[in-house]
Amino acid sequence: GHGTIIAGQIASTLGNAQGTAGAGIPVELLVAKVVTSSGFISIVDEASAIRWAVDSGAQVINLSLGGPRDPVHPRRDTYSPLEH
Repeated sequence: GHGTIIAGQIASTLGNAQGTAGAGIPVELLVAKVVTSSGFISIVDEASAIRWAVDSGAQVINLSLGGPRDPVHPRRDTYSPLEH
């Protein structure tokens, strides 16, 4: 999926002549996949994965998330105090 593609780009070797240039050497990846097969991401699982990554020594965390921010219409607003 998307996360695997991005992780591969981050960890790839700079100047490898294969069309991909990575962001950092040396890179060690910690992978915490929390999306279900239907595409749903539990906020509790997401927060737990972030905490796990930090507790495991992660210095950089990449999240590819999106959702509407709509304080005027709370039912459409996906802001989460837990994520914050």
